[in-house]
This record gives sequence, structure tokens and C-alpha cells, in this order.
Amino acid sequence: MKIIPFILILFSLIINAQPKNEVRAVWIATAYNLDWPTSHGAYNQKIEIRNILDSLKRAHFNTIYLQVRARGDLLYPSSIEPFAKSLTGKLGKNPGYDPLKYFIQQSHKRGLELYAWWNVYKVFGKGLPEKTKPGHVVLAHPELCKYYKNEWWLDPGNPKSNEYLMKLVIELVTKYNLDGINLDYMRYPDKDFDDDSTYRIYGKGKNKDEWRRENINKFVTELYDKIISIKPNFKIGSSPLGIYKNDDSTSALFGAYNRASQDSKEWLLVKKQDYISPQIFWNIDSLPKYDILLKEWISHSNGRHVIAGVAAYKLLPEFKNWKITEISDQIDSIRKIGAKGISIYRLAILRNNVKGIYQLLKDDKFKYPAGIPTYNWKDTSKPSPPQNIKINLNENQNLSVEWELPKSNFKKTPRYFNIYLSNKLPVDISNVKNFHRFRVDKQKAIIIYKDDLSFGSNYLTVTSLSSNNVESKKSKYVFIRKKKLLGLTVIQINSKLYYLNDRQLSIKDFY
Repeated sequence: MKIIPFILILFSLIINAQPKNEVRAVWIATAYNLDWPTSHGAYNQKIEIRNILDSLKRAHFNTIYLQVRARGDLLYPSSIEPFAKSLTGKLGKNPGYDPLKYFIQQSHKRGLELYAWWNVYKVFGKGLPEKTKPGHVVLAHPELCKYYKNEWWLDPGNPKSNEYLMKLVIELVTKYNLDGINLDYMRYPDKDFDDDSTYRIYGKGKNKDEWRRENINKFVTELYDKIISIKPNFKIGSSPLGIYKNDDSTSALFGAYNRASQDSKEWLLVKKQDYISPQIFWNIDSLPKYDILLKEWISHSNGRHVIAGVAAYKLLPEFKNWKITEISDQIDSIRKIGAKGISIYRLAILRNNVKGIYQLLKDDKFKYPAGIPTYNWKDTSKPSPPQNIKINLNENQNLSVEWELPKSNFKKTPRYFNIYLSNKLPVDISNVKNFHRFRVDKQKAIIIYKDDLSFGSNYLTVTSLSSNNVESKKSKYVFIRKKKLLGLTVIQINSKLYYLNDRQLSIKDFY
């Protein structure tokens, strides 16, 4: 009788185990200043960027989806489109720095990947944009735009719309050291979108719904091929609507294939997406059930990565007022079903710790760091492990760790490094509990605090990571022992001993 509860507990622990590698992404919306920036001025905005990234790093996120093109305006200087209104309060006004460049630098410094969240066909809201230089697409190219239900959209059926978008995306990809792009609103707004005149010119007698889907599919294919020809390891994905095609259980909801001409499963079938992050913004218990939709997406992923969307904003009373347990249950389902990661929509919910979501992630669901899964169809060559690991006691009585790269690896410098710390050999780098510092962006002056060491034996090893997150073999380990001796803490590093005297900063070093 006692065996059954034990088995149930064990089964629960297996289901809820944190994988070593999973995408942990958050969406940062800039449209209407929803998430960032909350103030104007380069100085204040840079402080806010650093604070946001520090907070996400503490909670063991590893990926940022930053909205860099929200409504036909940009978070970076461009010769094609104007600066975003959200930066200064005025469309086209220079904020005095390059926000995207700064976001990338600060993200990579913390080992976070940064993706450009890029709205494709939806380009403006109600009315007309201000005159700017360069001009907003609605004013600069009115022949490409359609006004639909108080919003401006580029017309996907006009070949020049896709030419315009292609030029804009390539400018972004070649100019910035991004890790990838997430394409949003890559669809029509709805079936009654007024593109009859475009269809008469370009439809060539095809069924209109099929013609529309072909327009989007062609753009997806051409864009993927072009970007990959420039940056083969660049990751290209999208966030399609959560319901691919309507059936009896979803007939009253907005189906992407039926109403928006968004055939994202075709994109996966022909391998023109590296990942998708579907907007599965429903709960687990009621139709359309979260886990059922997620299983369907994974079953049609064709080996590409599925990063499951989580509608954290529905914790808010003005939306669905979800209980915090819904978020916890969804993350458990994502891991159990086998998605490659989790994307939390959106940042403000975390910053405000709505119903304790930030603490839930930091202290429980994301308790340990996670690496980022490798994309097996890209460069999977394994980097060489670091060598000549050196650990010294610094003036603050913490450990300073440095290492070297093999000369044979000089032309393929690793992107990041992982540091593992264990109290037994061999050091198991598959065990998330042994992650000590992950995705370190430099190879010297890495500080291991003396309080991080457990009393007794400790073993430290370092690995290299490629730009495609392929991990090297382990370096040779360094032996570290921490113990009490005559009231003092003694640190032994290999055969070298250090006394830590809490009353002084002097270090006595002897063999």
C-alpha cells in the first residue's frame, strides 16, 4: 500500500524535472510602451534595459523576443523606416543612441540570446502617421497599403510589398549581431480584407484563399533562403496564431488557415522555419485545451523546434483572471509533451510579479539555469574544450577563474562558456544542479564566491559553446577543498592551500 504513493511522487518529480536545455523566452512589447521603454531619454532607458536583463538573468531566462518593428517604426536607425514613437513620444525622432544595439550588447554580456520580434504586415493603427524622414510606409508607399478596421496593413498580394519587406529585413540582419528573428502578423487580418483589386491583377484565376496563402508562403520561403545564405546559423521563426485550422471544437474561434491565410504547417513541412512559437493562449481545462493544441503543433513540426507560448497576461483580472497554478500547470505540460521551450507573454507581467509569477519561475519552475537547444540542421561541429584552467584567490577572498583556448580552435572562437561545480567525480554536466555559471561571455576574471563552495571536496570544470549552442567536452577538472582548520576557513586548490582570515584581507599562501 505504501508503494503506490511513492511511485506517484516519483512520477511527479520526473514530469516536473527541469531539462538541461530549453528555451526560456520572454516577449518585450514596445508598441504603445507596453513593456519598454517606460521613460524617455537615453540615460534612463539604458538603466531600464540593464535592470530588465539583470532581473531576467536572475530568474534564469535565456532568450529575449524584443519588439523592434511594431507598427512600421523601428527600434534602430534605418534608411527605410523611421524611429519608433515609443522611444521619444514622437515618430521618427532620434533617441540619441541605438536602442537595439545596446539591447544586443547587454543581452550577450549576460549570456542571453536576443531575437528581433518583427511585425510583418500590420504597419499602423488609426488615422495617418506623422511626416518623417525616412517616411512611414503608409505615406511613402501608399500603393502597398490597405486600411482595414482602423488599422493599416501592407497588402501581401502585391509583390512589391514583399520586395519592400525583404529589403527591410536584410538591412536588419546584416547590420546587427542578432541571434534570430521572430516574425509576427505574418498573415492577412481576416477573410474580408479588401484586396479585390490586387487579386484581379495578380490572382491569375486561382482560388482566392489559395492565392492568399501562396502569397504568404512565397515570402516565408524567399526570406528564409535569403537570410540563411547570409548567416547560416541565424534562427528564423514566427509566432503563428494558436489555432491552425478550425474544427468542431474551435469553430467559433479565429483559425489561422481558414481566416488569416496563415499556413504555418506548410512552412514547417518545407523547412522554411527553424522554430515556431504558436500563440496557444488558452487554458488547460476548457476547450480548446492547451495541451491538445500543443501536441498538435509538435506532431506537425517536422523536426523543427516548438517554443510554446504562455499567456501570462491572462493572470490579470481585466483579462481572464487566471490562477497562478494555470501557469505552473502549463509549464509542466510543455515539458511533459516535449516542446523545446517556453515563451512568456509578456515582460510587464513578470516585472509586476502578478500573482507571484516572477517568484514562481525564479524559485521553482526555472530554479536552475538552462542551456539553449542546438538546431541540428545547422552547424553542429563541436568546439574544443577550454584548457589550462587557473583558479586563484583574489583580494576579496573569492576565487578568480581563468582559462585558455586551444590554438587549434583559434579560428572558431567559442561564443560562450559554461562552468560546472560538483562535490563528486566525474562531474555530471547533464545534471542541472551542477550548473554554476552558464553562458559566460568571457574567459577570465570569472568570480566564484567562497560561499558558493560546499565544505569538503569540490570539482570545477568548464565547457565551450558554439554559436549554435553545441557544447564541447569537459575540460580537465580543478580540485577545490573547503574546510575549517583552527577556526579558520582553508581553501585547497589542487595542491595549493589558502587561509581565509575573516578579520583581515591578507592571504597566506604556501605549499
